[in-house]
Amino acid sequence: MAAEVKKIDLSNLISNGIFEEKWKQIMQEFYEKEKYDSETDMCEVLGFSFSINPRTDCFMSKSSSLFELDKALAMHLWYTSGERDNDFITTYFPEYKHCIDKKHILFNSNYGYYAYKLGLLDMCVNRLVKDNNTRQACFCINNNDAMSDESIDKLCTNSIMFFIRDSKLEMFVQMRSSNILSLLPYDIFMFQLFYDYVYVRLNRSVQFGKNKPYSIGSINMQIASAHYKQSQVPNIYTTTSFDDRIISLFWRSIDIIYAFMDKSLKNVNNRDNSVGSQNIFVDLSNIIKQEENGTD
Repeated sequence: MAAEVKKIDLSNLISNGIFEEKWKQIMQEFYEKEKYDSETDMCEVLGFSFSINPRTDCFMSKSSSLFELDKALAMHLWYTSGERDNDFITTYFPEYKHCIDKKHILFNSNYGYYAYKLGLLDMCVNRLVKDNNTRQACFCINNNDAMSDESIDKLCTNSIMFFIRDSKLEMFVQMRSSNILSLLPYDIFMFQLFYDYVYVRLNRSVQFGKNKPYSIGSINMQIASAHYKQSQVPNIYTTTSFDDRIISLFWRSIDIIYAFMDKSLKNVNNRDNSVGSQNIFVDLSNIIKQEENGTD
């Protein structure tokens, strides 16, 4: 009698320790609700909702097979530049190559264009400072042009909203669609940085005022179609988690990126030899040197 072949699915990843503690609970809930479509090889949950702590749960996984620090830094660098015409990101996320062509030269999916370059996070801060009870500290990312038949870069995130309730900053993110294994780990990290951007500036505004500092609330996610392909799962495996030293370097790199938020990425694209190394820590050092030498 032939041995039974063990099915490799999301439950294996949960039991093998791929996810951080809070994310084990979230993924277990997803697994219990998911429906599998053999024609598309897709496991999906419609209307999947969960809440996380923006300080303790920003890493879905510390396994490099699911979340790579270089890729997270690359996305953050791309977002803070807000440059929709820069293809730097495709070196780290090859899937973005399908989002532009000769007729479509601008990325819709650089969320930093909306959050930073258009100043919409600052708008949210200003509205919260003006009125702690406001329901208008929000902005839309998705739009009809991005979702048109002509668009090749359909947007996955619809809106981002902030509220102050019980002296806590609450963030709500509504997504149209998200692959929970390939892109959600990076989106969650970026949403946490958006949260932190608002939180820090909000508390800075009351530093010399009469109001008490605001507390950390939650990032509340609602994903209309949360999904992943069953064929993705065998390619994810347990690796050694990145250690405290690497995490410290990572956060220092984030601080450096913030220091150069108004700088351009035009001197860095996916044809540069420096980017070809796939090491954003090295790339970031090169960018900083070029900026300091006035070569930008």
